[in-house]
Amino acid sequence: GPGYGYIGVDVVTLAAMAGLGAAATVLFSLVPALTVTASATASSALGAARSTTGAPGRQWLRSALAGGQVALALALAVAATLINGAVDSAVNGALGFDKRGLATARLTLPERPYQSLERRRQFVTDVLERMRGLPGVSNAAAVSSLPYGTSTSSRPFSPEGAAEDARRRDVSFQRVTPGYFATLGVPIVAGRGLEDSDREDGLQVAVVSRRLVEHYWPDVDPLGRRFRLSNDGPWITVVGVSADVLQQWFTGRTEPTVYRPMRQDPGLGMAIVVRTAAPPEALLPEMRRAIAAVDPDQPVQAAMTMDEVIAERVAGIDYFATILSAMTAIALALALTGIYSLMAFLASRRTREIGVRIALGATAGQVQWLAAERALLIVGGGIAAGGSLAFALSRVMQSALFGLVTPDIPTIAGTIAVLAIVTVVAGYLPGRRAAAQDPWQALRAE
Repeated sequence: GPGYGYIGVDVVTLAAMAGLGAAATVLFSLVPALTVTASATASSALGAARSTTGAPGRQWLRSALAGGQVALALALAVAATLINGAVDSAVNGALGFDKRGLATARLTLPERPYQSLERRRQFVTDVLERMRGLPGVSNAAAVSSLPYGTSTSSRPFSPEGAAEDARRRDVSFQRVTPGYFATLGVPIVAGRGLEDSDREDGLQVAVVSRRLVEHYWPDVDPLGRRFRLSNDGPWITVVGVSADVLQQWFTGRTEPTVYRPMRQDPGLGMAIVVRTAAPPEALLPEMRRAIAAVDPDQPVQAAMTMDEVIAERVAGIDYFATILSAMTAIALALALTGIYSLMAFLASRRTREIGVRIALGATAGQVQWLAAERALLIVGGGIAAGGSLAFALSRVMQSALFGLVTPDIPTIAGTIAVLAIVTVVAGYLPGRRAAAQDPWQALRAE
């Protein structure tokens, strides 16, 4: 499941967060208060009420804090951009099938009533016949596990002619009915798909994915090739090659896959999937009733549209992306506020200096550059530190998410450019306001 039941805030967590917030507020309010008190005392003692910029050490500390805000905002912005891109790719990227207009129902047949393989086959046949009779349904099929489903299956793949001691590789394994590829919109790129004539007493056949062919038979025609899925299993003949389907989003890649006729190898777990021209969510109650009409004692574990199946599977990373985006917005707001406040403070401390410069003939552009130069230095330092942090963070994300997230230089560069422009503007505005003041009023300022 998506894990929504594990997401919540209890009293202890709320109290701990409130305590940390209060402590942080007191700490970061106390330091400026002490600084202002010390500054006022020193100014009174030395008669330096007209000081323009303050102590160099304090200027450095203010600049470092503002630059740190920019660096953190940049790192979070890059991380949020990458993770949201990963979510979009997982939901709307190259899935290998058409997710639109699909309704699904997942169920597991009880072993005792359906111990007979023939009864399993008959159940699937009867259910699909009823599904095809539902209004708006154009195709219906059964599959052992849906793409992006909660369960997957694999088998050791042994192609004919391979050395006995060769290490066998596990491949993704699916049981499907003949209409599966048409229902999901998966093309057959060579040979044929599975057909109703592929019965249990006939030739054991399979359709394999293009990725499997590239791995095992890259330079030969795969049609007619044989393989086994266990040491004592039957030889299975390849009759067709399908396009690749992304079975699980978190791998970020398609896997070699074998599709066997469900009639030749029926299992207990399955999903029914139908394609409809109507809104698929409207068909879900009808699907439940159709299954109940075949076996009133057979429960449906989950009935969802394919969009909901995908959304459920990516719910965890989507939740993380949402939280990270919110943190990024907060960090960006703090960075912009910090830059603007610092530049406004420095401009106010240099009011008399600016008035003198304007009275001596300095242009508005020169005064604006004087104010913006400091902002550029702060932003530049923050971007240099934040860019390095962002790249390191993207590599950690790449490792943690199995390659789904990849460091994207254009994305990082674009995020840096946008953040640089926004923060420079935040630093430029106080200088522009200072340059527009009346020089004589500035000279008389206390």
